Amino acid sequence: MFRAPEGVEQKLGVEEHLAMGRWWGEIGNDWDSHPKMLHKDVRRLSNDPAEGEVGAGADGWHIDGYSSKNPYLLNIMHFWEASEGGETWISPLKELVEGLDAETRALWEDLWFLTGDGKGKEFLHPLICKNSITGDPSMIFHCGAYKCWGLYRTEEKDKDEADRKMIDF
Repeated sequence: MFRAPEGVEQKLGVEEHLAMGRWWGEIGNDWDSHPKMLHKDVRRLSNDPAEGEVGAGADGWHIDGYSSKNPYLLNIMHFWEASEGGETWISPLKELVEGLDAETRALWEDLWFLTGDGKGKEFLHPLICKNSITGDPSMIFHCGAYKCWGLYRTEEKDKDEADRKMIDF
């Protein structure tokens, strides 16, 4: 995340935003259109439905792209203004994983997170995974209501849905 120095107004236009995103490769989009979107590859979110899509990922701690077959490599966000009372907390997942005690890390490395795209597709992701560029440990999850459909051990992940045994905490 970056921020302009205090007292300096920084306006990043849609083309500059997209050009910056292309530094890392092709830009993908799997979201619905909104009349106020400036470009099909720039998602517009808001707390006001007249201004943008509402309710996107706002109901629990998560990583972006969790409900895709291949979660996002990165996500570039541009906030024009903060919503009153809203908070976004960024957590360093590498340090979180590396700080786990051995027993907890072994358990988490054996767990798979089941979620879906809301359109009939479900995906199993390893709870702890490796960053595809750095190889550092990371995580794939969502703690919001109706986003985590279950946690399964590795031995259960390839079984048919009816035969899978969910972890009961």
